[in-house]
Parts: sequence; structure tokens; C-alpha cells
Amino acid sequence: MGAEHSYEITTANAVCGVRGTEFETAVGEDGTVRVRVLEGAVSVAGDNNENLLQAGTEAQANEGGVGESRKVSQ
Repeated sequence: MGAEHSYEITTANAVCGVRGTEFETAVGEDGTVRVRVLEGAVSVAGDNNENLLQAGTEAQANEGGVGESRKVSQ
């Protein structure tokens, strides 16, 4: 917000570097993180890997790392 052009969301299992304008993120009771990109792109990084999500895709991250991106139905 404001003058900042980028920001990060940090959870126990992933860091999300925002490069887009519209996305959703949720954390389950087990700590699994789901990131869904609606517009733009979001970089999701875990301890072992990173995944650049484009609009219309989502991925989950857990203690094992960031999963592969998959298309989501609109």
C-alpha cells in the first residue's frame, strides 16, 4: 500500500513475493499454504524451491516445499 511497489507475505512454509495485483492466500490448520493468482504474477518460495505463479494458477506449499502450479477454474 502507499508508496511501496512490492511486498512479501511470510508464513511458516512459504514466502510470497508479490509481482501482481490480485491474489488470494490461505493457511490451513495443518500449516499448508495455498496461493491463487487472479491477475498478474506472484513468486512463492519455500526452503527448497520457488514457483512463479501466473494469473489463473495456484500452488500449495508445505514443509516439503512449494508444489507445482495448476490451472484454476474461474
